[in-house]
Amino acid sequence: MKYLPTILCCYLFLTSAAYGDVIWVRGTNQPISGQVITQTDEKIEFKVFSDGKFGPIKSFPISQVETVVVNYDQERLASLSPDNPVAYRNYAEELSTQRSDPAAINLARRLYLLAAANSTKKSQHDLRSGAILALISLTTEQKQRRHLEMFYRLSEPESGKLKPAASSPPPKLPTKADRELMLRVVVAIRRENSEVAMGLIRSEENRKSFEKWEQLCTLEELTRIAAADYPSRSQLGRLLAVELAARQPETAKLDPGSKKMTWGELAMEPGTEFSVLPTIANVTQFDPEKSVYRNGIWVGL
Repeated sequence: MKYLPTILCCYLFLTSAAYGDVIWVRGTNQPISGQVITQTDEKIEFKVFSDGKFGPIKSFPISQVETVVVNYDQERLASLSPDNPVAYRNYAEELSTQRSDPAAINLARRLYLLAAANSTKKSQHDLRSGAILALISLTTEQKQRRHLEMFYRLSEPESGKLKPAASSPPPKLPTKADRELMLRVVVAIRRENSEVAMGLIRSEENRKSFEKWEQLCTLEELTRIAAADYPSRSQLGRLLAVELAARQPETAKLDPGSKKMTWGELAMEPGTEFSVLPTIANVTQFDPEKSVYRNGIWVGL
């Protein structure tokens, strides 16, 4: 079974573009216009459009279907604008219901990203947060999902406000060497190199260095995070808090309830290139700058 590009669909079937979807059944010369309702490995449920109106839903075995063309609403895509991120989110929600259509899900993911990228006002926090969570829910590849979850953590204003991990104050503030050591552990965990991370953590000569981070993350918790295949949300938040503190100036007080710098500012700091922080620009394969749909492609303003 073949799938034709959306642009070709619009060109060949302009008369049915309002309802868009088309299928070819083996042994017939004319396509059937209408709307794909569901599609599985066994069959396609298709609402037929004929004589200016929709008819009943028909079921076609996949073995009998030669080609399927799903024509997304070109006019609606072209009407989307960065100054109205809600519209991206609304269309993404509709597309995300088509779980059996990978193209629809891929487009929904792009639209959720654009909804988040263009929700920059404080009043749009819930919209941005919800779009990122929806994007995570549509992501099945584990590494990319973890990257998105980390990005969500960094996007939340409460991400740096953690309760102290230990009740007693640390003996001393971490030195430059302590901060560099902790960053080596964080980077190893992020790169899923638990052997390197555990080696640094278990080294007796490093114990006193790690004890200086007890307010943010105890040595026991750091060990659990390094040993975990997939750190939990709470562990991820703790790890990010440690990294944030490790990148602060050496004189900065370890305070889990406040932040001296934003994550965006940290990402621009010299010396952070070895550990790329997830941002709206690199968290998916989609370019958030290309937020306008023109002539079948996504372009920048």
